[in-house]
Amino acid sequence: MNSKGVPTTSEGLHTVAALAVSAVRVEEVVQILLASGSMDRATNVTLDILCAAAFLTMSVVVIVTLLRRRTPRLPRLATADVALMCLLQLAQIFYSPADSRYSTWDAWAYGVSPATMYLLGLAYASWAASIAAGVALTACYVAAIGPTAFGQGHGVTVVSNGIGLFMGALIVRLAWNYFRRMARDSDELSHIRQTEAESLRHTLHDQNGVLGTARGLAMPGELAETIDHAISLGQSVLGVRSTPNSLGAAVRAAVRESGVVSECATSSADHALMPAERLECIGAAVRTLLINVQRHARANLVSVRAEVTRDTYEVSVSDDGVGFDPTTTQYNYGLRHQVQEAMATIGAHVEIVSSPGFGTTVIITGRREGVS
Repeated sequence: MNSKGVPTTSEGLHTVAALAVSAVRVEEVVQILLASGSMDRATNVTLDILCAAAFLTMSVVVIVTLLRRRTPRLPRLATADVALMCLLQLAQIFYSPADSRYSTWDAWAYGVSPATMYLLGLAYASWAASIAAGVALTACYVAAIGPTAFGQGHGVTVVSNGIGLFMGALIVRLAWNYFRRMARDSDELSHIRQTEAESLRHTLHDQNGVLGTARGLAMPGELAETIDHAISLGQSVLGVRSTPNSLGAAVRAAVRESGVVSECATSSADHALMPAERLECIGAAVRTLLINVQRHARANLVSVRAEVTRDTYEVSVSDDGVGFDPTTTQYNYGLRHQVQEAMATIGAHVEIVSSPGFGTTVIITGRREGVS
């Protein structure tokens, strides 16, 4: 854990990645604004303006969402962004001059695609989803620019641009996986320290009980004073080290019991105090979800996050396993009763995002009433 700046943990990595993608998107917004003069050469100015407006609107959504959520693991946002960028690529056929489409900002969608590629490399739990989205976006670029460029003898330019665009996403994905492994090592060290602190707290608690019993016996004043000092010191350490009833502690406890989690980020929730019965309910739901992952998902990576904002809390469990179709699958007893129904009793909402071959994410959200 870094004592200054962003922590060198999974949560810190997610925050830095979200900031990096946001910065690239801001740069692209500036580029499209500076290149607005190319619209004078558009064969359909109205369509060009509409496309630029759609890109700018989506950019605001992407940037705000990334900064608010502090993570790039947002598959629905990435899917929406990829879908729009595919449409923008294809729309260039109808508004940009054919003779300059492959080499100028008259067709600007390629120039503002990198942030979308980086996001799709980070957002999805599975490699398959990232590759599918990257192939779709690259194919739309080639379809829009390729015919004219090949006809004018510049096919190599389009091919190299397409390969570069797609490889950018793969390289980001590879780097992301590597840095996630490094962050998990930091998480494990942090968890070891927390476990040791908890063990010390219990030891001090037991020691204070024994000393309190001994203090009730008749003994010389100097020995009694020493015992009083030891009891006071133990109570002081207990007060510093214990953080009872926090959302982060409840989630970490469930994670430790499961033994299947690759990545756990809870620092923003470590001091979010909640009623014990609500924490017990959330912890049980997380344990149930992790049991389901262990039994059914066949996942390589499992990620658990807990975070709070001023008004809400959110706990998510994600895996890169086999996934399923939520519209046709009948949920088992644990997911139906111990997660969905149990969360409803405490006023929380459960959202399940999954598809065959692309992993599963379950998101629990609730209002922060009673959270300090």
